[in-house]
Amino acid sequence: MNQTEIANQIFSIPKWYASIPKRGFTDQYLNAQTANRIKKRFRDGTLSDKMIEIIFNHYGYFIADKTWEKK
Repeated sequence: MNQTEIANQIFSIPKWYASIPKRGFTDQYLNAQTANRIKKRFRDGTLSDKMIEIIFNHYGYFIADKTWEKK
């Protein structure tokens, strides 16, 4: 599965953002407004790799191999 397919699966879950903790806070979670910004930034291609990794890891998706390829 590619990144877009995984993101679409996660974003289709009702209130997918409710259990993801905010960065730097242990007792606060993402809200609907932040979730909408995350989805927009993902679709625009401006969401950071770190935030994508946090969301994917939370739902059990992990990067198996990071390789560099010269084309």
